[in-house]
Amino acid sequence: MTAALAHRGPDGCGHAVFGPAGLGHTRLAIIDPAHGHQPMASDDGRVAVTYNGELYNFRELRAGLTRHEIRGTGDTALLPHLYEEYGLDFPLW
Repeated sequence: MTAALAHRGPDGCGHAVFGPAGLGHTRLAIIDPAHGHQPMASDDGRVAVTYNGELYNFRELRAGLTRHEIRGTGDTALLPHLYEEYGLDFPLW
């Protein structure tokens, strides 16, 4: 399936499989080109995300995640950690 999306994200491609579920992502590298490869997982690998969007306040959100080791400097790296911290309410935080 990611091959069918290659024209939308020519800068990289990633896959992750979790039992019967799989995530695939093609990437147009705009923010954090060196560390923004997706799918992106939490430190223990239990939470993973593929994301096509932009968190405008990601710097402020990052400042509130002091207990987490966040790899990369972009917005997507925060999502697994926000979920770990706030659960399903993290979009409302």
